[in-house]
Amino acid sequence: MPPIASSKLHSSTCAHAILTFSPSVHASKAGYTRPTPNQRATAAGLKKGQLVSESAFPAPLVLPNDDLAYDPKWPAQSLRSWIREKDRNEVTPQRRTIYIASPPEITPEVRNHVATFSAPLRPQHAGSEPRTVVPNPGVQDLVDYLAAFFHGLPVKRLSSATMSLRFTTWDDHDQRSSPRRQKKASTKPSHIALATGTEAIRIRARPCPDGAFPHQLNLNDLLDVVISILPEDAYALLLLVEQDIYEDERDDFCCGRAYGGSRCAVVSMARYNPTVAEGQGIISLDDRSQQQQQQQDHACWPASHCEEYVNACCNAESIEEEEEMAIDGAKLRQPPKTASKPLQIVDGPSSSSFRSHSSLQLSHTPLHGALKAYMNPPRPRTPESYTSLWLSHVARTASHELGHCFGIDHCVYYACVMQGTASMAEDGRQPPYLCPVDLAKIRRAIGGKESVGGASGHGKGAGGASLHLGDWERDRYEALLRFCERKDEVGLWRAFGGWLRGRLQEAVDNDKK
Repeated sequence: MPPIASSKLHSSTCAHAILTFSPSVHASKAGYTRPTPNQRATAAGLKKGQLVSESAFPAPLVLPNDDLAYDPKWPAQSLRSWIREKDRNEVTPQRRTIYIASPPEITPEVRNHVATFSAPLRPQHAGSEPRTVVPNPGVQDLVDYLAAFFHGLPVKRLSSATMSLRFTTWDDHDQRSSPRRQKKASTKPSHIALATGTEAIRIRARPCPDGAFPHQLNLNDLLDVVISILPEDAYALLLLVEQDIYEDERDDFCCGRAYGGSRCAVVSMARYNPTVAEGQGIISLDDRSQQQQQQQDHACWPASHCEEYVNACCNAESIEEEEEMAIDGAKLRQPPKTASKPLQIVDGPSSSSFRSHSSLQLSHTPLHGALKAYMNPPRPRTPESYTSLWLSHVARTASHELGHCFGIDHCVYYACVMQGTASMAEDGRQPPYLCPVDLAKIRRAIGGKESVGGASGHGKGAGGASLHLGDWERDRYEALLRFCERKDEVGLWRAFGGWLRGRLQEAVDNDKK
């Protein structure tokens, strides 16, 4: 969904004074019905009468063109239904390591061509400044983050000494190819090979349909490679690639995909390159006006929960529909379909407790803590800070795809890192945390049959991801917080750190009650 052009939305006075914890007004129009509080609590494995901390876990926004707006009846996967899933793979003592494979090297035979696959085709206007060069995120940083995210499981880089991945020419492995055909194919091949040391697997390539990159690689072919090199002690293997990827001929592009049953995943870093994200209005590599910065702020979590932004997105969709309606060439003029009253929190604290008159007077919820940290004055813009920004988006997608390797389906209960994503705009609005339902699945997979955390009003350890925290959940949040504090020059890491502090403090306060 393109950025919303609204003078009210982009007013320099917007302080995100009201955050919405409920689905947007478009959700009901699209046919989405959120599970009830009791259904959500049951889905997270809580006992009867126990409820989830709604102040920490808001609803999915379901804005126009979001994944749930396209498929509002997507079946919900509770903890119980996840446990009963026949195709789900158990973590065992012999198979419990998550491996991350670094982007493959490129051999000299195809370097001149394949190296351009990851170079964004960002047009340069006459007199403009040279394009900012942003170093790629470090693989070890991603490993460190995922080790905290899947706390309790070892996360390691796939050793290049035992598995060397290299892009090379496919024709080198086709004995029927003539030297003339090999020379022509190596210039602009429709196929390349990914060599693993023991075999070479064909990878289809095609020109990028939307022109963001010169060429793309086929995702399914890359997943075949991952399946073929899965270590015996691996619970899952994720391959990072620098190149843009696509799944089938109908796709413009894809950022990642997992074959959950095969415990394999691929994530492309290409679309998260800040020079590409800049073209989508999500970030800026140059100085922008305060109005433009407001637009970019709203496009990312947690500011995407700003009620003014949410309503503006829904209003814009209504206006577009109105302009498309015509009878005998005359436009129908109908008022935008807006909510008749401000969005209310039906099953959480009263809406007044979530309001503030300025960014310095935010209410004490984890989401408000995330927003306050996000709105802190930005650090100096450096190539390193843009690399950290790039890492934050790659890490969020990597955790999502690995979640599928654990058998977790797309989430319909909460705003959650396991939500489906229908666009890059929606991708930017997704939070990095796991909701209570999916956190309970990860806790169970890693080795604990007891529920995650304690329940509201029932003391410590009574079961369920609510106001109280269990030992594993607390340790996991603290590990994630330590990582975020290492990378706090970037808004998303600062925001996630603010959310984690709020969640931990919320648990401390309720433990005293």
